Amino acid sequence: MFEGAFELLFLALIGVILLGPEQTAKMAYKLGRWVREVQKMSRDFTSELTREADLEDIRKETKKIEQTIVSTGKEFNADEMKNYHTNIVHPEDHIAPTEPPPSLPAETHEHTSA
Repeated sequence: MFEGAFELLFLALIGVILLGPEQTAKMAYKLGRWVREVQKMSRDFTSELTREADLEDIRKETKKIEQTIVSTGKEFNADEMKNYHTNIVHPEDHIAPTEPPPSLPAETHEHTSA
């Protein structure tokens, strides 16, 4: 830690001697902006690599799922697929219609007087 601080102080002293105090301040400002820009590019690059790695993992999982679906599909024969489609996918098309319930007889209301 102290080595870096000593080196920074040494460079600042050399800058003041060679460039003068005003030019040294301008150079330090420009150097600080440049360092921030490099840090930002580094963070962006790291984020992009992370995103790409995540996408690659998703692609691998998708490929596994596709292979599972294909292998499972090969296990069904044509009749099973037809029954699946008929009974599971669209069962309402294959249900026999039911008769409506019989109508109830009309109720008679006889009023008895007491």
